[in-house]
Formats: sequence, C-alpha cells, structure tokens
Amino acid sequence: MEQESQFSVDDVAAAILAEHGPMQTMKLQKLVYYAQAWHLVKHGRPLFDNPIEAWSRGPVVEVLYRRHRRQNVVSSWRDGSAQRLSPPAARIVHEVVKSYGSMTGDQLSALTHQEAPWVDTRGGLPDSAPSRAVIPLALMRDYYSRQVLAPEEAARQAVANAAIEGLTVSAETQKLLAPLAAGEVSIEAVIRDIEARHGVSAR
Repeated sequence: MEQESQFSVDDVAAAILAEHGPMQTMKLQKLVYYAQAWHLVKHGRPLFDNPIEAWSRGPVVEVLYRRHRRQNVVSSWRDGSAQRLSPPAARIVHEVVKSYGSMTGDQLSALTHQEAPWVDTRGGLPDSAPSRAVIPLALMRDYYSRQVLAPEEAARQAVANAAIEGLTVSAETQKLLAPLAAGEVSIEAVIRDIEARHGVSAR
C-alpha cells in the first residue's frame, strides 16, 4: 500500500493522551496501533508513516518506544501536537479512545494477540519470542475492514444466514435490511412495515 499519510505519529500520540489522559506506555502503543488501523479502514490511507512492528507484547511503533522506554506512564507527548490533526483524523482518535480506552495495556496486548495482523506477521513465532517484523498496512486494512460490514453486505449475510436455517426472506423484507443495518430506520419501523405488507401482527 502506498504511503500517503498526513500526520506525525507524535501528533497521534499527543492527541490520544489529550483525549484520554495519563496512561501506561503499553496502552499508548496499542491505541496508536488501533488509530492507524481504523484510519486505514475509514480513509484508505495511513494516519502516519512510521512502521508498526509485531513485538512480543503486541504492535509497537519503535520510534515512540525509544522516547518512552524509561517510563511506565505518560501524561503528555511533548514531541507532538493534537492540534495538527485534521477533524477526520481527530474523530478517528476519539472513536479509538472511546472504543478501547477502558482497557488496560495488558488487555489490549492480549487482544492484539488474537487478531490476524499481529499473528500472521509473526509467522508462527511463540508469543514470547522477539520480533521486529513490520505489520503490513494492507493486512491491517483488510482485517479490520472485515470487522465492520457495509450495510448492504450485512443485509446479504443476514439473508444467507436465514437460508442456512431453512428460512426464506421475501424480496420486500430484503429491501428493508440494508437501511436497518445502516441505522437509517429502527427495528420497530421494519416490524410495522412487515405487518402492513402482510396484514398480520409480527409481535
């Protein structure tokens, strides 16, 4: 994947700390990783250029590690500025902190150990073995893209799952699934529509 980042990893670290407050350095590393991953998914390009390596304790940006290596907790990042991020980039940071910020560094490390980008990059190494292998951006983008389906894909999967269970979903109902998955209509509205179409109560 072509490197087309706009921001410094230091600015991303500063933004995460500004959003969350003081945290363990391991947690900062993992939140930086997830910010990169979800920026790739939502914007199709990296948030920052620095490589992320598949270390034994999970993904690590080595340049950040060099700066915090003698610290266990950091409260700010003097080498970066949250103000340099664009509004879309700042939203990614906000969403990542909101989604992952309640977890500890150890919990986030364990989470990354269950996910394909870290696992596949290490190529079968034991969890405790050292590695400097770089996690490919394309692998991150493709893996996390599969974690959030587009509404149309979610609707198709719902129909396919129903077919596996021996159920038939009418064409009229199928048309309602994508707006439901996108959050454009409520489940109550879908039920009312089905009742109106069939003249029966679905409840």
